[in-house]
Amino acid sequence: FRNILLLPYLMPSSAMLLIWTLMFDYGGVINRMVTALGMERVLWLEGNALRVPVVLLYIWKNLGFSVVLFSAALETVHPSLYEYPSLYEYAALEGAGWWTQSFRITLPQIMPTAFLVFVLAWVNAFKIFKEVYFIGGAYPSNAIYTLQHFMNNKFARLEYQDVTTAAYIFAVGVMVLFALMYLSKAVRSPNN
Repeated sequence: FRNILLLPYLMPSSAMLLIWTLMFDYGGVINRMVTALGMERVLWLEGNALRVPVVLLYIWKNLGFSVVLFSAALETVHPSLYEYPSLYEYAALEGAGWWTQSFRITLPQIMPTAFLVFVLAWVNAFKIFKEVYFIGGAYPSNAIYTLQHFMNNKFARLEYQDVTTAAYIFAVGVMVLFALMYLSKAVRSPNN
């Protein structure tokens, strides 16, 4: 099951793009389903409509990796929470529903992994450039113009100051997110 979830994450971009462009082509599978529902075909690979295939590509490519990380985190939840009588049973006796149990008992146990998944998802959002570049070109619609497009185009025009500034801003953003992760861990467990 985990191998199937990780397959899109490990798949070469060229193979993934071939599948994606065939699916979202004007005569592709997605447009055939749209016309079967009685709607007009959409030019998914042009203009602002390209945002939908790019977002779906990102989700398809990274969701499996996040699911594997979350399932590993759920397996590491402290066993005393499930032993009889469990903390969940005590919470249910006190009137806590599934929602409250999940957010007050389970989520604090997996918060470090959740934050790591958030940071990796943020970083992976910037790694989707290659696919967007191959579909939309160097100057795609503003709806999908990424930071990497900006950096690539500035580099091609030899405007190194702008490229350097964008790279430093991105690096500082990533460092701030990781600092927040470590600070939140230190606040939750002062003994460590």
